[in-house]
Amino acid sequence: MKTFVKIETAKDLEAFHKRYLFYDGLVKNIHYSMADNFVALTFECRDSQEQWLLLTILINGVNVVRFLENHGNQQIISTGLRIIKTKNTGYLLTLDDESVEDPDTLQKEGDFVVAGDTVSYYENYHY
Repeated sequence: MKTFVKIETAKDLEAFHKRYLFYDGLVKNIHYSMADNFVALTFECRDSQEQWLLLTILINGVNVVRFLENHGNQQIISTGLRIIKTKNTGYLLTLDDESVEDPDTLQKEGDFVVAGDTVSYYENYHY
């Protein structure tokens, strides 16, 4: 059984952002369950030691899902993945341009945004 690591503190969030590199990675899978109110995202990315892995991120208590297909290939990641702590004690995950930092703006105008109550992740180096 997979053991997911829950992001609970600012320190956890900072450690996550330092550990994983998403540039030139791939969006492998997006699973959205309306019945169970979660989104599971799987990325092929690198860790801080430049080793490739599959990283699954689970967002529970989802209240915003926004995936817009623009011209080009959405599978290849050209920006960093960001998880932002929001005012309402939830989290927002985005692959949008890093120049947009406001969670409210991202929820309304972002191309790749998921917002929910909790975020956890699981890494797999053997895939």
